[in-house]
Amino acid sequence: MIRNFITGMSVTFKVPSPIHWRGIWLSVFAGLTVLLLLSGCTEDSTKQKPVGAIKVAVGDERMFEWYYQDYFDLVYPDVPIEFVITGDIYKDGDPLGAYAKLIEENKPDIIISAPAYYDHIANLGLLEDLTDWMSRSKMVETDYQPGVVKMLKNNQEHKIYGLSPDYDSSLLYYNADLFKQFGIEPPTSGMTWKELLQLSSRFEQAGKSEEDIIGYHDPWMQDLNSFIFNTLNGTEGLQLVDWKRGKHLIDTPAWRQLMETGVNAIREGGVKIQGVELREEDGVKYIDEGAIAKQDLFAKGKAAMAIDMYANRTRFDQAKFNWSAVLPPVNSANRESGGFMRMDGVFSIAASSQIKEEAWKMLRFIGGERVAKVISKTDGKLSIHQSGLKYNTDPLAEIAFSQQPTLTPVDFTDRGDFYKEENAMIETELQAVLKEKQTLDAAIQNMQKKGQAFVDLYGVKK
Repeated sequence: MIRNFITGMSVTFKVPSPIHWRGIWLSVFAGLTVLLLLSGCTEDSTKQKPVGAIKVAVGDERMFEWYYQDYFDLVYPDVPIEFVITGDIYKDGDPLGAYAKLIEENKPDIIISAPAYYDHIANLGLLEDLTDWMSRSKMVETDYQPGVVKMLKNNQEHKIYGLSPDYDSSLLYYNADLFKQFGIEPPTSGMTWKELLQLSSRFEQAGKSEEDIIGYHDPWMQDLNSFIFNTLNGTEGLQLVDWKRGKHLIDTPAWRQLMETGVNAIREGGVKIQGVELREEDGVKYIDEGAIAKQDLFAKGKAAMAIDMYANRTRFDQAKFNWSAVLPPVNSANRESGGFMRMDGVFSIAASSQIKEEAWKMLRFIGGERVAKVISKTDGKLSIHQSGLKYNTDPLAEIAFSQQPTLTPVDFTDRGDFYKEENAMIETELQAVLKEKQTLDAAIQNMQKKGQAFVDLYGVKK
């Protein structure tokens, strides 16, 4: 289940079973394992086997087996793995605190964590600084995707405490045939959301005859609120609430500009909001893969632009039109940042480990060129190592490699009641603006007053 910590909505995505993906990965990896072994990918692990076991902190044992077992078998042959299972911390009201406590009490050697948890325990001093380790192994930051480095250094000391074998990056896909048909210049990397939406509105202005074509469509958008506060602000990174001070922060020039941009885009017809139907079971909302496909106007050739992850590009392989992609919209205040990137697992060495030298072998391995070659020969994500571009012939891989994401703080505190009321209130106010029943300035004043009342009501949770 993925929780959107801006809106407070919980959504679970129905995907193929992990066993299915494990089979796909093994079918690719089986042929490449021989290549890795012959090329010496295990480095000196056969000469200096670690004593005893390697203790690994990971979400759950099955996930480790599906995604990481092959790496460990190659680096630590015949060495037992002891697990510190971290998956249950998500049930805690303070998952970050629970995660840190679990690491401190169980003292693993290698920690595989999601980026937000990695950032948290790095700030607490629970991870080994990799600066000297990388230097001794002649590994430099410029070897890696700059956005990944930015994410890995998103901590108080601005240092690298972990590495990940791969990443995924969002791209702005566009229908080249539609742009040619309507005589409109296609999008370029480096556009802001305001510029992109102005481009999108040109399809409405150009006239669409009998064709129902829109400029930009996102099947994930549920309402006007999610379009502005998730999609647009995911790039801008504006703060809605300062929970430490208990302040609601929507009455600012930056928020006003963002809301004006979103409302105008809907009014001008360049964007269509067509929310996916959510299925609810036991209080949990589900999005089925079929529901997304049903409303994916871009894949159907009915939308000129859409944003999706690099790993999802293959769903356009059967499209009956020519398409391409550029970098997604950038932050209006910092045009070097924009879009969304993710790493599923960051490998780190626990500061308390007594076998750091052995633990480093794994991080050196996953951060090296040999694993980059394996990742780049699969049809999935992107290698963080620049050498992966030598083996990945997809031109989009090079585009994605230049991306640097907008980094925003993640709120892991359970504030479901607050967001439920906040979202409904914001949607009501924005709809009134869209229907010209009130001005945007009046709506902002209402949202600030009502939002502050919600913040006061639900209090400051530590």
